[in-house]
Order: sequence, then C-alpha cells, then structure tokens
Amino acid sequence: MSVEAPQFKTTNSRNRISKKILVVGPPKAGKTLISTFLGEYMGDDSTEFELEFYDSYRATKGVRIVEFESQEFSVEGNRMEIEVQLWDVSGDIKYEDCWPAIKEGVHGVILVANPDEHQGADLQMWYEEFIEKTHLSLDSVLVLLNEMGEKRTNDGVISDFKIQPPLNSAVCVACNLRFEGQNLKVEVNQFLISIIMQDDPHHRKPSSSESPPPGKAESDENIDDDDDF
Repeated sequence: MSVEAPQFKTTNSRNRISKKILVVGPPKAGKTLISTFLGEYMGDDSTEFELEFYDSYRATKGVRIVEFESQEFSVEGNRMEIEVQLWDVSGDIKYEDCWPAIKEGVHGVILVANPDEHQGADLQMWYEEFIEKTHLSLDSVLVLLNEMGEKRTNDGVISDFKIQPPLNSAVCVACNLRFEGQNLKVEVNQFLISIIMQDDPHHRKPSSSESPPPGKAESDENIDDDDDF
C-alpha cells in the first residue's frame, strides 16, 4: 500500500494557515471516533454532538484523512483560522511501510490511548516513531486518554496512567466523548495554538530529541514560565 500526501490549500490571507496533524496510538484506542468528532464539530459552535458508537471494533486500514477548518481565534492579537489535515493512522503495525510518507510534513501529533485497554508503556513505540524521529517538540504533542465506557472521566484516570519520560512532559487530557465533547474541543484549540507558537522562534522550545544549548537552560525555563497558553 502506498500513501500519496495531498497538497495543502493555499491562500492569500496571512491569517489562514494549514497544519498536518497525525492521530496515532495502539489499536482499540478510539482514534477514528476522535478524528470523526473533530472533523465534524471543531469548526462550529456546537455544544450538542451526535456520534455513532459501535459495539464491535472496526480497524482502520492504513490511514484515513479528515479535513476541517478551526474556528477563528486570537493568537497574540492576531486573528487566525487553521485548515487542519487530520491523519487518522491505523494502530496495526503491518502498515509501517506507509509511515515514512505519513510522517512527511507533520506539524503535530495527537497520541490516543484507551486507559481501560492500554498502559503508559504501550505509547512508547508511537512516541519514538512519530515524535522522536520527526523531531517534534513536546509542545506539538497532545496525549489523549480516551475513555469509551458509560462513565465520566476524573483526575484519577491521568494519575493512574503512568506515561514514561520524556513523553510524560506533554499535555495529557482525559475525556469521554459521550459526556465531554466540548471539553475536548477546548483542549484541541489550545493544542493548535501551541503548534502555531512553534513557528515563532521566540516561543519555540527544543524538540524531544534536542538538548538546550549550554548556559541557556535557565533562560529557556524563564521564558516557558512566562508563556502560559
């Protein structure tokens, strides 16, 4: 199977930009449900959501691409909209020959796990392949603990899910789309803003495979403390 990366749309507007986001993680994490939700609802003001939940597992074959436009929001006084290509990547490693093409030109990664099915160690391979090897900053990573049962999430879900370093420095969010779709929209908007900030050298943090230059660690930490997005 081969994957041909579609071209991003171009525009004359300086406030409309395009970003490629990968949704990756082990099988049965709910990546396709998350991707479908974001594709249908990120671009509007909906607070009520209709999603189809399946009783049986339906595996994604290779990769599925969803496109959407974010709502307009302000970043340091600039009004922006983001055209997002969301690549819903199969959790089956038999498609790993497609991964180099899938990773090309990536700006961010949403790493999804189901805390009822997976452990923190199950994310390590996905971190190494799609974050470390692409030299992404952890500011461009969102770890999503996707609960899929008939219960609301709580802080205990995150505290009990032990993510290995350095991935444990990334933003980690627990949600259940049956109850908390609006919360997920808010978190993904913040994630997109964080990715935009990576384009600004003043705000850019080292990638997961980089070390701060000698003598710069303290000043970089001061910058991080001042920038709360």
